[in-house]
Amino acid sequence: MGKKNPSPVQVSNPTSENHLVRLCPNQGFTIRLDEWFEAVDVDWTSKFFVMKEESHDLDTGSRTLIFEQRLDLTMWSKVSNVYLGEVIILGRTTTCSVCVQLDSTNPCKSFVTTAVNPIGAEIKIEPHHVMEVVLFDRHLGEGDQWDVHIAAGGGLSYECLGYECLRPSAMKMSMWAMRSSDEVYFTGPRQTDELPLCSQHHFWFRCDGSTISHLHDLPSGVASGGNLVFSGRSKMGEATNVLYQVNVKLNLRHSNRDRLYQSLLLPRYDSQPIFTVIGPHLPMHSDLRSWRQNKKYRRWDNTHKTHFVRPVSLKKKSSGFNSYCY
Repeated sequence: MGKKNPSPVQVSNPTSENHLVRLCPNQGFTIRLDEWFEAVDVDWTSKFFVMKEESHDLDTGSRTLIFEQRLDLTMWSKVSNVYLGEVIILGRTTTCSVCVQLDSTNPCKSFVTTAVNPIGAEIKIEPHHVMEVVLFDRHLGEGDQWDVHIAAGGGLSYECLGYECLRPSAMKMSMWAMRSSDEVYFTGPRQTDELPLCSQHHFWFRCDGSTISHLHDLPSGVASGGNLVFSGRSKMGEATNVLYQVNVKLNLRHSNRDRLYQSLLLPRYDSQPIFTVIGPHLPMHSDLRSWRQNKKYRRWDNTHKTHFVRPVSLKKKSSGFNSYCY
């Protein structure tokens, strides 16, 4: 017997912006709006899910919106979390939004969130997450070029960890089948039958050091991490004719304060392109061992303003992939 899809996630009367909904592969979600909500209009920006059905309860006056995923993204979930889109609800007295995300089934990659061709996207992520943006457009031709402009928001900004372009000729090589999805900078194709094969561009970002230091003192809530604006142009160097934008929303919780500095332990793509994670949120074994033995990083109170490194409590980690004890 085939494996059944999980039950839909239930959301009732979301009143905040960027209300986060986490899904499993092929899992749907429903949004219930009671009469007091006075919803006027509902819209969604996604090519990965669609509203399947809308029902009204005449007795209570509530509305139920049923959404389902359009594509089977099981393979994508093995690489990272995936931003699927946003549902915007306009009420008479309030406007709210629901940020929909496909959770990674790989515990080693749960700190990487991917956005594919994001059009005016608002993404709510954890500050210690690495954000990957994948861009492609077959109309730009084989030798297309992409630029990114990083605009800070409220003094908070991102930095680019690395970039790689996959051309169609490289995608057909069998070597990609040998690559491990545990690699932080995994560049396997993120395309389906509905998304045509063409040049594919991967960008990786994280909060920069000054932003991480500043976030540590902010109260819990949602902070703007700024905007990432991507522009693509054809091989002939014509004027920019493709534009994508990501508005980053950082989810600040006191329970995650000790994780803020973990992304800063990752090397840049240029210096070490094949960088494999061996456990949830942990860098390579050799790097951790040498880092732990370096006594200067133990004096956290004296060094964090200079080095932006937060010591990690190294305990036994167990997962379906690997288990290590330090």
